[in-house]
Amino acid sequence: MSRTAWAARDEGLLALEHASTSRALKHEDRMAVLPAASAGSGDSDVSYFMVADGHGGASVAEAASKRLLREIAEDAEDEGEGGFAAAARTAFLRLHYEARGAAWGTSAGSTCTVLAVDARAATVRCANVGDSLAFLVLPRGQGGDGG
Repeated sequence: MSRTAWAARDEGLLALEHASTSRALKHEDRMAVLPAASAGSGDSDVSYFMVADGHGGASVAEAASKRLLREIAEDAEDEGEGGFAAAARTAFLRLHYEARGAAWGTSAGSTCTVLAVDARAATVRCANVGDSLAFLVLPRGQGGDGG
């Protein structure tokens, strides 16, 4: 079995780690980070993190890693409260329909998990498509671990 992992840090406080275990390393997974300072109008405290798991090729996961977070951040900002869910859905669907189009010439696809971490409001929002998922792991003593 092979194992791949990426980690990204936002101001040393937040971490995103992606790991996959499989029989053959296919290099179809991608990740991306959009720090708060680059995510919106400049006064935003929201950072975005994404992991895409390519299926049948890396083309859709690669496209997601290059543009999905920026699209979601811009649309979520325009939508205001509750805009993240709508923005993620719109971005996921837009990429899906483009990938299915004849111009791409691929049968590849991708699952995707996106997190929006708002440092000011101390909230984490998650959107996913496919069988991707995310876990929130709190430091010892900050969760229901009895510590």
